[in-house]
Amino acid sequence: MRWLVTGGCGFIGANLVADLLATGGQQIRVLDDGSAGASSLPDLGVELRSLEFHRADVRAPDAVRQAAHGVDAIVHLAGATGVMGSLADPRGDATANVLGTLNVLEAARNTDARVVLASTTGPLVGDTPRIDERILPVPRVPYGASKLAAEAYCQAYASAFGVATCVLRLTNVYGPGSGHKADAVGRFLTDGLAGRALTITGDGHQTRDFLYVGDVVQALRLAATHPGAVGQLFQIATARATSITALATAVQSLLRTHDHRIPALTYAPARPAEVRATVADPAKARDTLGWTADTDLSDGLERYYSHLTHQVTCPS
Repeated sequence: MRWLVTGGCGFIGANLVADLLATGGQQIRVLDDGSAGASSLPDLGVELRSLEFHRADVRAPDAVRQAAHGVDAIVHLAGATGVMGSLADPRGDATANVLGTLNVLEAARNTDARVVLASTTGPLVGDTPRIDERILPVPRVPYGASKLAAEAYCQAYASAFGVATCVLRLTNVYGPGSGHKADAVGRFLTDGLAGRALTITGDGHQTRDFLYVGDVVQALRLAATHPGAVGQLFQIATARATSITALATAVQSLLRTHDHRIPALTYAPARPAEVRATVADPAKARDTLGWTADTDLSDGLERYYSHLTHQVTCPS
């Protein structure tokens, strides 16, 4: 199968590329402009010479069209990913996420390629007791608005032009390769290993649905290949809520188990427009795709810890 992974040097994209290479028999192209900093591919042991690499911006339509030529599936992960970044630069967030998605859909319009869009959850729907695909999105931040617009373009291109699309709304993804991101799991682990205190923003009672990246990779592969995924929106989640304080305590326990010094907990002011509670129901993905989140938080933390402490990289 021939794949194009936009944003393939980023956290989730690099994990998908590594998994596809491990499967064997896959032809993989990556489109990435390197704007997120150091590539996650070498961090995961992937050599760039093992795939076809296009260094380009997803906002450049000709570059996207060239990279997408002849592929069977486009997994669209490129774009802006941060709430705080969208607050600082709403226009940049919109051009990356909306125009980038439009370019991907245009590239797929005259081909048989399926487009899988990775979307978000909390910034899209805000504080909702239990989120599923039927919840009406009410974006709280520009990032949520741009991802909702990208979802709408997928629906429009499916309806107007027959493009095979699938949208996955992801919760809070963590795991190996996320070192350049500001997610709580990676920050707590790296700070704890460095002997620094774990800083909790706000009161620590806010909850998240923490989703291991390996489970996300399997969802992306199913979205790109399963016949029942075409034209669908799926919530990808664990259905388990964990408070930030509970996460910090779990990291402390993990470090204690491995004979590290136990880091202290400190607190910082809450972030602007922060969602208080995120937990989502993946029943539709389970029933339609056969997908479930197989990695619980304790196992995911252990795997991430092992990666950070036994890391072997390949040259880029």
